[in-house]
Order: sequence, then C-alpha cells, then structure tokens
Amino acid sequence: KSTSGFNRYNARVNIDANIVDKYLNLSADMAYRQEDRNSIAGSTSDVFNNMHRNPQTDPGRFPDGNLGKVSLGVNPIGLATEGGWVKDRKSVLNTRFMLDFNVPGLEGLNLKGIFSYDKIFNSIKRWTTPVDFYVWNKITGEYDGHSPNREGAELKQTYSTSQAMTFEFQAAYNKTIAQDHQLGALFVFSRSEGADENFWASRTKYRIYSIQQLFAGPDKDKDNSGSASETGKVGSVFRLTYNYKEKYMLEANGRLDGSEKFPKSKRYGFFPSVSAAWRISAEPFMEPFSGVLSNLKLRISAGKLGNQNIGDFAYAPTIALGGASANYILGNNLVTGSVQTSISNPELTWEKANQLDLGIDFGLFNNRIAGTIEAYYKRTTDLLWEVPLPLESGFGTSLTNIGKIDNKGIEFTLNTVNISTKDFLWTTAFMISYNNNKIKELYDGKQDVNKTLFVGRPIGQFYLLKSEGIWQTNEAAEAAKYNAQPGDRKILDAKKDYVINGEDRDFCGVSTPKYYGSFTNTFSYKGIDLTAFFTFAGGHKINNSLNRYLNSFNVWGNMSENYYKYYWRQDRPNNKYPAPRVGSAYANGDGTDANLQKGDYLRLRNLEIGYSLPKNVIRNIKASNIRVYFSVQNLFTATEFTGFDVESSDNTNPYPNARSFIGGISLNF
Repeated sequence: KSTSGFNRYNARVNIDANIVDKYLNLSADMAYRQEDRNSIAGSTSDVFNNMHRNPQTDPGRFPDGNLGKVSLGVNPIGLATEGGWVKDRKSVLNTRFMLDFNVPGLEGLNLKGIFSYDKIFNSIKRWTTPVDFYVWNKITGEYDGHSPNREGAELKQTYSTSQAMTFEFQAAYNKTIAQDHQLGALFVFSRSEGADENFWASRTKYRIYSIQQLFAGPDKDKDNSGSASETGKVGSVFRLTYNYKEKYMLEANGRLDGSEKFPKSKRYGFFPSVSAAWRISAEPFMEPFSGVLSNLKLRISAGKLGNQNIGDFAYAPTIALGGASANYILGNNLVTGSVQTSISNPELTWEKANQLDLGIDFGLFNNRIAGTIEAYYKRTTDLLWEVPLPLESGFGTSLTNIGKIDNKGIEFTLNTVNISTKDFLWTTAFMISYNNNKIKELYDGKQDVNKTLFVGRPIGQFYLLKSEGIWQTNEAAEAAKYNAQPGDRKILDAKKDYVINGEDRDFCGVSTPKYYGSFTNTFSYKGIDLTAFFTFAGGHKINNSLNRYLNSFNVWGNMSENYYKYYWRQDRPNNKYPAPRVGSAYANGDGTDANLQKGDYLRLRNLEIGYSLPKNVIRNIKASNIRVYFSVQNLFTATEFTGFDVESSDNTNPYPNARSFIGGISLNF
C-alpha cells in the first residue's frame, strides 16, 4: 500500500479601507497555508539505487506476500512499502500591512509604510521500521529463514520555526511640467530581521510498534540536538526618472545595502545604475512608416549588482561543541569539548557584478508582431568561493572573494497574433536566451583550481580522459603496451607516451546549457481554449552516472539488458561496451567522457484545454465567468539523454518528473 500523499489548504483575506478620502488608505493582506505531506521513511534515492543494483531475477515478493532477500543491499519493494513513514506538517502564515498617504497640499507626494510578518512552523515525524526479508530454498521448498534490515524501530521528531519581519518606508514624488515633462523621484528604506530555531529528538530499538511516540522508546538509546540562527539586512534605494512625451526616458538608481553576513568593516555595499531609452517610432520622421512599424524603442542601461548568497557568519571562525573530535576525558569523566571547524576571513565582502545591457523593442502591424532583442555583458568580481587551503592549516577550504568571470549573452522574445477573427484566435509567444561565460581570473596567478575551474574556460567544464571505443582483436599488440587487451576500453593517449594518466585529459563539453527558452501556442474558439507550453534547452552535456552501473560489468550491482546484448565479445566485436572482465581499466567509464550524453531536450511542460460557459447562461446565477478545464503536465519529452529526467540534478538515482493530470472549475462572481 502507498504511504505517499499530499494535501494543501489555503485561506486568504484581503482588506482595503479608505480612511480619509483621496488621502489615506489602509490595506491588509493575510494568507494562511497548511501542508500535510506523507512519504516513505527511506529516501527515494535509496529505493532507486537498490532497484538498479539488484538483478531482475531476485525475488521481490513471494506468493504468500513475504519479501525476498536480494543479492545486494535491500529489497526496494520493502523500503517503499514496509520500511516506515514520514508525516510532514507545515503551517505558513504570510501577512502584509500598508498605509498609503497622499500628502495634502503637496500634489504628487506619496508616502507609504509597509510592514510584513511571515511565520513558518514545521513538524516532521519519521517512523522507521525493520523489514523482514526471506530466503527460499528451492530444494526443500521451504524458507531457510529471514532477517530484518535493522534492530528495532526508530522514531525521530523534528520541530522547527522560522519567522521574518520587514519594515519598509517609501517616499515618491511625481510631477508633470508643461504636459510634456514628467519628473519622478523615489526613496525607499527597508529593514528586515529573521530568526530560525530547530530541535529534534530520537529513540531507537523500539520493541513495541503499536505506540509510535517518543516516551514509548528505550531510555538508553536516545539522542537530541538543535540549532538556532538570526539574520538581518538593512538597505535604502533612490530613483530619479525623467520622461519627455514617452519619447526620451532617463533613469538613475542607487542601492545602499548592509548585510550581517559580512564583518562590520565590509558590511555595506553601494550599487548604482543608470538607463536611457529612445522611442524612435514617436519621432515625426517615422510617421510615414507608422502603418507597418507601430513601435520601435532603443534601450541602454549600466549598473552594479551585489550578491550575498552565503551562509550566516561565514566570515567568522565557527566552534563546534561536543562530538568525537571535541570531547575529552578529565578525571575519568567524559567532558564536552569544543573545536574550531572553520577559519575566519575578516576581509569577506559582497560579490559584485558590473553589467551593460542594450535592447530593442519592436512592434509591427499594430503590434500583431512584437518582441524584444537584448544583449548583455556582465563582469563579476570578488566571487564568493571556497578556496582550497594547505593541509597544514588544519582546514579544508576558506570562503574568499576571488577572481573574475565574464558573461555575455543575447535574448530574443517574439509575440505574434497569427489569426484573429470574430470566433477564432491563435497567438504565439516565443523566447530564447543564449549565454556564454568565461573565467578571466582566479587567484594568486593560478590557471586552474583542482582541475575543475580553468582560466579562459566556462564554469562547469568537463575535463576528462577521452574514450575511443574498445580495443579490437587486431589491436592486441598495441593494447598490450597500455597493459590492456581486446575488449577493454580504449583511452586516447594524448601525450603518445604509452601511459594513461591525468595529463591525457582534455575538455569535453560543459554542464550548463548554452541556450534555453520556451514557446507557447494558445487557441480559442467560441469559448473553447487550448494552450500548449513547451520548454527547451541545449548546447550542454550531462554525465549520466547511472550508466556506470548499468552499462558495465561489475560484481556489486546489476547490469542492463542493453549491456548483455551489446558488450564486446570475440564473436561479436563492437565499440559499444567493454567485455565483462573484472579489473578491466575504465570499464565503467569513470574519469572518461564515456558516460557524457547530450543534454538537449524539448519538453511539453503543460497542455491545457478549457471551456468557458456562455455569458447568457451564467448571467442567471450572477457569475461573471465559469470555466471548466483539464490539463496534463510533463506530457512529452524529446531528448537523446537516456537517464530518468534530463532536468534532474541527480543523474544516478533521481525521482522521475511526475506526469500530472489536473482538472477543475474556475468560478468568478
């Protein structure tokens, strides 16, 4: 039986009140969400890992319902159905209150005070039970015995709370001079605080399974711990704008942000930007082309951005209390000790990015064809990066500001009205973005870091040995020079010295897509509407690490049917899979490009069909709109990637992207 399920309950209240006509308004938005999620006690990664590893001839479940003991690891059916459960309960409260004041006597001056409070409470109860696995004796026709995968049940309960408060003050002034000149100014000050607390307790080796509570577990086998953190940020923004007849537009912005994630001397960063736009289509000399060119605008902007996405107190030395590496004996007693676990960096500060954008907005034939073309160049400096440290320092890495990275790209969007008649409408929206990044500088003059980051190369570069297929029978003498034999994987000897090592590696592609995008087609006919939403990406490769298990011979896991059909043999030589030989070098492709696959894909993300009832039908029940719809998500994916999900970050044991069927009724009164 399934232990998985998800229920969500939502409630929302929006209140708008006019306290003083034309001058003072109050709004309050409150939303509450309850999420109840049930799942198996073990991870889905463990289930899939054990499913891949074990031969399909292993017994899953015997006719009497008992679970079979598998060759390796644990029976995945037992993990999924009888290994226990997790009950995850989450309550989320979001509130926002705003006071809006138009200052009397000062036309155009508006003041706003905004306060928001968010609270999250999460309770997770995990009950893990032993699963008995049986061994069947084919000779006697009886079970030889059974054994559980753990000693007794285990219960772990976790309670966590998170809250965030933000106060924001805005002052805006807008003024129109001589009807054609529009001036604007905006000042914003904000302050935010956050706090998180976490506590968990567990007991193991339960003998009584009917009472799934902490007090019912053995007092000896128990544990608990907790954590707490606080965050804070303060910032201010200013903006000045000028607009002349919607023809010439100028804007200047500045941000001053302070973050507690950095030491006091490096806490604040200033990030300015400027932009300008010229609507060429509004010029008198463009009037002869107005029938074709309905809009043409040039845009340019330049500015600086800041990044603070690191852990809290990463600049300070952290101290761990307790544990095997910290506790010590004093007077024949075990005493809780402490140990420094990270090195300090008092110079840690904001990561910065300077960016230049150029853009064109266009519209043709009364905007039936409209779109944008944007090009950008961004140089990021002072990257927040974990830099390897010498072993004698006592620490592995140090978070440091290093290097420079360049990003260049172009983005194109197109929106078209293909057909528009009284009863039928067909529109299309298309977007594609291309990006190229390159590391310009690392630190201390280094040209690479651990052969993963390289100056002059993009981030996410694969640097591997190159597989050239399989050694064939007529190449036995040459293979012997590399201590190999026919049927072994052939590796490119870049140095031509008959030794395969790290110096033979080469660049084999990147893991980040070079381009990505989407396109949507929407059709409507007399109340019936159909929408198809596609996404795509390409220009990158994926290390399909699942193939290292399934497409090579190994003594610790299962092999695929495809491998059995196409591995190399003398009577069927090929260049697909190495021979099933223990000790064959690089047989599973590790360290080589053998398991790299093209990551290009086209996915039908959502297909939805709906029907809106006619107005003369719903008018009788005082409704403004009633729509019935049905949609399918992740209906179709075209790709050469053979793993479970081309978009998953886990390429070995991912939980496949689910196909969802959704139906509903939308009512508006």
